[in-house]
Amino acid sequence: MEAVTTDIAAFILERLDDEERDARAATPGPWRVGNFPRERVVYSGPDEADVLIYDEGGHSEADAHHVARQDPAATVARVEALRALVEVMELSANDGDCNVDAVGEEALRHVAAIWRHHEGYDERWTR
Repeated sequence: MEAVTTDIAAFILERLDDEERDARAATPGPWRVGNFPRERVVYSGPDEADVLIYDEGGHSEADAHHVARQDPAATVARVEALRALVEVMELSANDGDCNVDAVGEEALRHVAAIWRHHEGYDERWTR
């Protein structure tokens, strides 16, 4: 595998480890949005007592839906899917087929761009 592909894959896997660690440490879900505009809250479970965030005068209904969509279980599922994609792309890059290698590396570049604002992101990965 080309060095740049190895570097990108390692960067992605480190970011996925960060995201999984944070998701597993977060309040378990399922997270859900209360009845806007009356209930300006996101719940972390089925009961009304399971308030995760509440309106402090700052979040909109769209913000609440976005937060609820980042439920820890959903985040872990995305992490697992992206890890599997990285594994497939690494295998593709290792199989010796130049076309597959180029596609695999290009796919990894796109995945790495998710974290383009992270200090470890290498701008040379951007094409």
